[in-house]
Amino acid sequence: MDDFGTGFSFLAQLQELPVDELKIDRAFVQRLAGTEADAAIVTSIIELAHAIGLNAVAEGVETTAQAAAVRSLGCDSGQGYLWSRQVGFKSVPALLQRLKNPEPSDPRHPSLGTPGATPL
Repeated sequence: MDDFGTGFSFLAQLQELPVDELKIDRAFVQRLAGTEADAAIVTSIIELAHAIGLNAVAEGVETTAQAAAVRSLGCDSGQGYLWSRQVGFKSVPALLQRLKNPEPSDPRHPSLGTPGATPL
């Protein structure tokens, strides 16, 4: 379920729709360094996802600090500009290869499951 916590995503949908992951809206990820309340919201979404057997994905991860923060909160994977900007279909194989075998100096997390969601 995309953008969980904003817009039209609501708890009843978790029981009605066949979902296997909750994607935490980027607005929450961007505010992680703000207050304890901001981190508590992200933690709650991650714990809710895990409690009902879903993976938690953090959207909008742009820095290694954000990746470390959502990882420390127990998030399963992330997606965002830290790993790549959007790419066309034909560019996906090269992107996957680059992310699976990063340069030693690359600060990004070295593992990648798919171009959309990167295991943390």
